[in-house]
Order: sequence, then C-alpha cells, then structure tokens
Amino acid sequence: MKILVYDNNHNDIEHFHGLLDNMPFDINVEKYTRYSDVEKNFKLNSHDMVFLDIESDNSPKLLKYINEQSPKQKIVVFNNSLKCSEELGCEHCRSNYNKCRIIKPVNYQDIIYALKNNHCEYDYCGTDIEAKLSVLSKPFQSLKLNIDSLQLNHSNSNNNLVISDTIDFTKLLDKNNIKFKVFENYIQVYE
Repeated sequence: MKILVYDNNHNDIEHFHGLLDNMPFDINVEKYTRYSDVEKNFKLNSHDMVFLDIESDNSPKLLKYINEQSPKQKIVVFNNSLKCSEELGCEHCRSNYNKCRIIKPVNYQDIIYALKNNHCEYDYCGTDIEAKLSVLSKPFQSLKLNIDSLQLNHSNSNNNLVISDTIDFTKLLDKNNIKFKVFENYIQVYE
C-alpha cells in the first residue's frame, strides 16, 4: 500500500509515520512538509491513500487540487478541531468524495478506522454535542465523559495529569466554540 502524508509539523508527521510503520502489512509512506513537493509528487505518482493535516500551510488548496485531479482518491483529513474541511458540508462530501477525517492526536485505532472506511465516523458539520465531546475527549486519560450529564469527571488521582488534561481539553472546547465551566472535580459542558 502506498500512502502520502502531508503535515508541516515535523513532530506530528514523525508520530504519524511511526504509527503507520507498526501496521501489520506492508506500507510505503511518503511524507511531506512542503506543499510544492506534494503537488509535484501527486502529479507523478498514484497513491492508495493521502493523509492530510488540513491546518497545515496550503492544505485547503492541496485538498481542492487533489479532489479536482482525482475525486475518488482516498483522503484522510486530520486536525486538532472539529471544523469540517468541506465548505459544502458532510453530505456533499459523502456524495462526491472518498474522504474521511480523524482528530489529533492520531492513534492506532484512528488509522485502522481510516483504512477501513471512506466516511467520517461522526457528522462534524452537525450540532450533536455528544458526538463532538466523544471525539474531543478521547485522548484525555484523566477525564471520563458522562454523556447524559455532559460532564467530564476527573478519573485519575495524578493531580498533574488532571491539571494538564483539564487545561488542554478546555483549550479544545474553546477552539470549537463549545461552552463550558470548570468545577473542582469536573468540567460541565453546555449546549
């Protein structure tokens, strides 16, 4: 399998490449941090999949270019927010492209999902707060999501981890325009 990866964050691309290297099958990974290199390579070679950090420099332009050149190209878009990469929305994307997305930090299960599916696991264009919280909270080990009450309870006695996760998670909530309030033992999210 031949995979192209574009992310202008060197640490993220190395982490991503390490996950791909641990897959139980042969993968040839071409990793790029510059737009011009990706465009040139895409013209010359075919790829089974393209992984693209939509927040990297020129990524929207690159996504548009790839979709125009090869609308059925399998593309996996990833970033740190729930913002949809398709201006016309999820339904247009599902109908016209072979694209899915995953949220950073990317883990092994995310890559397996992307390899097996050609659609997003969640409707990122929708307003389903429960789905958004499920996606955003997954990397935070010290926060346990109670979907019924929209609370994230501290589930770890390691105070440093709780503080770090709380700060990082609330930054994500802010970035995604989700209202919340931090209490002593939990974070309350509001619709």
